[in-house]
Amino acid sequence: MSHPFSRRALLGAAGLAAAGLALPFRPRPARAEPPLGNLVGGVIQDLPAAFYDRPGLETMPQIAYSTMTVVDVTDHGAYADGTHPEATVAAFNAAVAALGSGGGIVYVPPGRYVFPPPAGSSPSWWFRSGGGALNNVHFVGEGDASVVVFQRDAMPANGSTANVRDSGQGWEFNNAVNVSIRDLAFTWTPYVMTRHCITGTVLLTRRPTSVQVVRISVDHCQPGVVMPDGTDCWVVDSVVRNSASDAFNLGNANDSVLAYNWAENITDDGFANYMNTDVISDSAAFSTVLFRSNVVIGCAYGRGLTLGGTDHHVMDNWVETAVSSGILSDISTTDLANRPDAVLRGAVISGNTLVRNNFEMRPDNRYRVGNSGFHGAIAVVDLVDDLEISDNQVLGSEEFDVTLGIDSWRTITATDVAITNNTLSRAGSAGIRLRPTSTVTGLTVEANQILGNGGACVSVGGTATSVTTSGNLVSNAATIASGGSVTGTFTGFTVVGATPAFVDSYAAVRAAADETAWSAPTVPASTGLTTYDVTAYGAVGDGVTDDGPAFRAALAAIDPVVGGILWVPAGQYLIEPDPAHESYPHTKIRHHLGVLDRNRLFVHGPGSTAELIFTSPDHHGIRFVNCTDSAVDGVRLRLRAADKPNLRHCRALLNLSGVHGCAVTDTSLIDSGGPNLLVDSSRSVLVSAVTSGGANHHGIQIEASRQVEVTGCTVTDSRDSGIHLGWTGVVYRESQFVRVHDNVVDGTAESGGICVSSGADVTISNNQVNNTAQAGIYLVGRAPVFPIYSVDITGNTVTNACAGPLNYCPGAISVHSIRENAGTTDGSTVTITGNTIDTAPFAGIWVGGQCPVTRVTWPGGPRYLSELDTLTISGNTYTALGGSDVLIDTNQQAKITNLSIS
Repeated sequence: MSHPFSRRALLGAAGLAAAGLALPFRPRPARAEPPLGNLVGGVIQDLPAAFYDRPGLETMPQIAYSTMTVVDVTDHGAYADGTHPEATVAAFNAAVAALGSGGGIVYVPPGRYVFPPPAGSSPSWWFRSGGGALNNVHFVGEGDASVVVFQRDAMPANGSTANVRDSGQGWEFNNAVNVSIRDLAFTWTPYVMTRHCITGTVLLTRRPTSVQVVRISVDHCQPGVVMPDGTDCWVVDSVVRNSASDAFNLGNANDSVLAYNWAENITDDGFANYMNTDVISDSAAFSTVLFRSNVVIGCAYGRGLTLGGTDHHVMDNWVETAVSSGILSDISTTDLANRPDAVLRGAVISGNTLVRNNFEMRPDNRYRVGNSGFHGAIAVVDLVDDLEISDNQVLGSEEFDVTLGIDSWRTITATDVAITNNTLSRAGSAGIRLRPTSTVTGLTVEANQILGNGGACVSVGGTATSVTTSGNLVSNAATIASGGSVTGTFTGFTVVGATPAFVDSYAAVRAAADETAWSAPTVPASTGLTTYDVTAYGAVGDGVTDDGPAFRAALAAIDPVVGGILWVPAGQYLIEPDPAHESYPHTKIRHHLGVLDRNRLFVHGPGSTAELIFTSPDHHGIRFVNCTDSAVDGVRLRLRAADKPNLRHCRALLNLSGVHGCAVTDTSLIDSGGPNLLVDSSRSVLVSAVTSGGANHHGIQIEASRQVEVTGCTVTDSRDSGIHLGWTGVVYRESQFVRVHDNVVDGTAESGGICVSSGADVTISNNQVNNTAQAGIYLVGRAPVFPIYSVDITGNTVTNACAGPLNYCPGAISVHSIRENAGTTDGSTVTITGNTIDTAPFAGIWVGGQCPVTRVTWPGGPRYLSELDTLTISGNTYTALGGSDVLIDTNQQAKITNLSIS
């Protein structure tokens, strides 16, 4: 059967194939990243002395790059323009071979180097092991200008849903010795952010010795950098964004350091160093690991950092927004019931800041119910000897600040635990808690501030002996719970009326009850407010002058309670970030222009002729935080073309965070470094008549928000979803009562048109969705927490879906991985009625079953189906399909309690 394709789809799929290009279905980035200048006169420059002159890096081996032989991969057959992926592996092997036994540097110049799926069922895109193991080889690029791309498997041309392979490793270097990967960028394509899909590891090096990973950038993977059983390994100044599992994972490591790295939007652990007792139960075999000065923002299905072994130190790290613990002691095994004993010995957890962790303990988490979950921002389990928890700030934990032992999972048997000089603020329950049936011999609790929490400052439910307490300032008295006992001094707590310094602007969002009925948001009224023209405060609007100071001065003149109108006349207003005005308390997220803690603040302009131009992809453009009854209307926001990155960054042109009763109307958003519009952790928000174009991530992204309406918007040429709905805001919680209707989505490069990964009472209706790389309407579970619960898809028109050359969806409307093995009895409800589906290479509607990204086997069975209570498919119209109208295999049908197709 032949299928008509739009010109966009033809150029994206057939045109690229004819040219020998295996690129994502997307426009090229607006510019090429500037090179770092690592190669000068044929010599790779050494890292500067200042690189090593930081705490934790004093003993890092300094590699003499400038003395080494350099070979260029493009001289050995690699194409830097993204073409001829079939030549890439051979070219990189040839470059390594050209170095000879003496080793040296494989230089990767600026460009885009595509590694295609390997032949057959091989799991490795580039594999070096055994006789081909790397020794004395160093890979150096030019930062984000040198991009290594791993392509996922696409649907077979015949439309079969048979899977190709069960896992994927990008670069797999086993038994590597004296190897470094420096100043390179990596990404997997197309976009897949489902925790239990087929893996897409960027770098896997088993049993590495003296391997350094320095200043690499990873955008989109599952997971990022994995280095199990390593010795003398260093990961420094590296960034992983948008991982469908861990960002950085060691495991059974010795004498290794992870320092000054950044992990953001991660679906499992940010930094993991578990001890696997399947390998050996003597923790002394895995000693001396340091996590220092790393940042984690957003762990959607895991922990910020995990540790296990001897003399492991977790120091001066920042963990912000984790669904589980910020820090967890992790002695892992595949057999939890019969695990070998192992001891966490000599661990130090000191100087860390943990902000809003443990969201899995929320009542709307339909996956972890009852007592399940990790319970504490710092959680320690199993056998422990000599543990120091000191000088940490633990702020806004959903349940406990520190828990020794975890309910319904693992107890703790410990000696010599010292919890001293910590600031523990506003936990939902007890500050420090010893789980029932756990024991601690030698417990010291001294000089802590435990203020504003929702339970006892210290609650002992187990057995604590040789206890010393002194100098603790607390809001609530310490208690010995039923069945608990304390031997020693348990009187060192002074109850004070002090207010914690930490004020959680998201407290109301976190405490909000579930919504019970739809309540349409409206545009708040600006009647009676004074207008503040930015030109009266010095704004020039010539597109060259930094008008940021003028905008900030105008905002400062507006009373934060009374409110006012920030008027932006026609002009081009360049706004640079200012270090003195780019931050908000208790977050590492930065902005160009902050509208913070305000009521009735209106940013108004005459339309697209009033343009705000931003210059940093690592800052939000305008960020509203903790605002009420405010709006943006009649302006155009864009990232300066010279600053649009190759890789996705996680910042939006416009971010509404923790707002209530706000609206974005008649606004244009163009060429972001991440999403164009991001609404997170908010309630009662109207998005109407918004135009989004060229987003480097999602066009309009709604996360963890309730009572939201997206209507009358036009979203074109997004890299990922045109409109995306999920649960990963500043607060992790279920999205509820969201209406997405009467919008146009035209053109996505890597993902679907309208995508949902979480939500209850979601309606997607009367939208026109055209020319999408994956499904036009796409329901997919990112992870079981806060899952998709009820969605109604009705009256939409989906045309030319699944048109990308790397399409992995078998249906123009696709549903998969919803709540599979979620451990709950209440299933999801999905209704797909009255839609028109025109032109797709495979089925009209596909639910569950196998496809190139969804089959993976775990203990307990495969996770790629959908656990549904009710699925209703009726009254849809299908035209020009390459497969059946509806495709639901028998295994999937067995997971649906009530199935109706008509």
